[in-house]
Amino acid sequence: MVDIKIRIWNPHGKRMLYDIENVFDCLKQQIAFNGTQESRGFTPKFDHYSEGMRWLRFTGLKDNEGEDIYEGDILHSNVNRRWFNWLVKIIDGHTCLINIGVDG
Repeated sequence: MVDIKIRIWNPHGKRMLYDIENVFDCLKQQIAFNGTQESRGFTPKFDHYSEGMRWLRFTGLKDNEGEDIYEGDILHSNVNRRWFNWLVKIIDGHTCLINIGVDG
């Protein structure tokens, strides 16, 4: 069974938020957002998505060092002395790797 874990990318603080209560509070606010909430000055209140926040799901996979792999992570693999960079996406419930470049 896969643990359900979610993190948020906060572009204003340029960091990931892992505090589960904060993550789910923001998610509930976004789901309830209907455009009528009072403004915070730059976007309507609770419109976290327009502020650039992104919810990223845990894939159920771990890297070679035992760290959780989330949607949005970039993985690196060495094939025949060439380093490939892969963006992790979840598409229709499936974890996919999208090649975003080769180093060397």
